[in-house]
Amino acid sequence: RAFEEALRINPSNPEANRWYSQLLMVNYDPLTLEQINTAITLTPASPIKRFAHVRLLTALGNLDEALQAAEKVTELDPTYFLGPYGKIEVLTLQGKYDEALKIADAAAKGFGNHPTYLTTQGMLLGLAGRHDEARAIIRSLEKLSSERPTSKHFLSIIHYALGEHDKALTLLEESITEKEFSIFLFSPRLYFAKLTDNERFKKIYSNLNVPIKRQP
Repeated sequence: RAFEEALRINPSNPEANRWYSQLLMVNYDPLTLEQINTAITLTPASPIKRFAHVRLLTALGNLDEALQAAEKVTELDPTYFLGPYGKIEVLTLQGKYDEALKIADAAAKGFGNHPTYLTTQGMLLGLAGRHDEARAIIRSLEKLSSERPTSKHFLSIIHYALGEHDKALTLLEESITEKEFSIFLFSPRLYFAKLTDNERFKKIYSNLNVPIKRQP
């Protein structure tokens, strides 16, 4: 209701439109596209709005459109931190792991081995069957955690890609207990598709009030 009220008071505010679209996306409401398109119309050069558009298209299963939108984000601002991320998500869903990994490798180097892109590297290596390399990424993240906080949720994504579902679930449960913010930012349909019917997994995401639906 607060988001709806903000939009009612500020119908021409791009941030009000963006945040309302994010709220709608939680329930996979097709109206999300209308809201984010309004935000983009109001601020067409904003990479943040464009990235939100990519995530919405991806969540709705419009992968070809999402890929085109992701290209637009990096065209607008090659230095935007999340620019490569949208394209990685889409290519992963399309099963183009090698292509996605090239982008993740470049992003990890370009953004100082940030845990976000190290995680995508590890996930893609695991999905591609390059398990030793994926485990090396896990060790890098664990080492990094001694220098700055590293989410257990990130580690769970790589363990899932390695087929280690029990370990992934345990890390997700610990992430919930420790109230890690990152767990709110990743689509369960993308990163944990084979666990959508798992009771432990359902409990984890029910605690976040995030509905679990299969990727279209």
